[in-house]
Amino acid sequence: NGAGKSTLSRLISTRERPTAGTVHLGHKVNLAFFSQESSENLNYDNSVWEEISAESSSMTSGERRNLLGAFLFSGDAIYKSISILSGGEKSRLALAKILMQESNFLILDEPTNHLDIITKELFQRALLKYSGTILIVSHDRFFLDNLITRVIEIRDGRIYDYPGNYSYFIEKRAQLLAETDDRDLYIKKAEQPKQKAKTFDKLRKKKEAEERNRIYRKNKYILDKLKSVEEKIKVLEGNKADVESQLCDPTVLKDSGKVQNLLIDLKKNNQELSILTKTHKQLIFSLSKDSPLTS
Repeated sequence: NGAGKSTLSRLISTRERPTAGTVHLGHKVNLAFFSQESSENLNYDNSVWEEISAESSSMTSGERRNLLGAFLFSGDAIYKSISILSGGEKSRLALAKILMQESNFLILDEPTNHLDIITKELFQRALLKYSGTILIVSHDRFFLDNLITRVIEIRDGRIYDYPGNYSYFIEKRAQLLAETDDRDLYIKKAEQPKQKAKTFDKLRKKKEAEERNRIYRKNKYILDKLKSVEEKIKVLEGNKADVESQLCDPTVLKDSGKVQNLLIDLKKNNQELSILTKTHKQLIFSLSKDSPLTS
């Protein structure tokens, strides 16, 4: 956090100007950018279909309908006003608009923040079919793991390149940090008489074993806790969708008492969901740090 990942993505996308140096995109690069604010930039006076139809694209009317269907907008749902869409529906529409653009370079800045599980899965499926290059800034390990083929870590003002997915990055980063510790220890020991070399070798092997055990215990604890938190989030998001659906039912809206109870349930559900979402982010962040997680 705070290393400049989002700033870098905004510089590459030309949404911000660099204070020094220049940014140049390659020949014939067509860039599209998605961030948490993309759903806020929708025209709330439009219907879903009007918003999609207004987007410049070579897609036919049928192809646009198919794209909306892939993001769960079908039948009369495409004529709903954007102003009455739920947060998840607005996010799905914003994602559909991004994928309509004829781009070959897609920049996603924290794309899964505020997305429900269903929308996240739909988005991931769509990205797997994307033929261009994708640059993703995210702390969401499980979203990243099935998508990415390269990790760029920004640490201490430097860039570290890992040619693999997120799991590969975690493994290699732990190895590199362990090797750095061993190298420092080796330099210190090399200054001592050679007869102490065997002692150093034993210490090194012991340190390697301890490091492997520590990393295994730490990651297992975090992954177990992540699984539990994600299961709870899934239940709460299901509850939220159910309550929001009831609040759109004209029959329910006639019963003010029931509406009041539903709003109370929704508020309590959202509070619990917010707490668990923060916990989830902390766990994901802890998984990428070389320090024990405190509970």
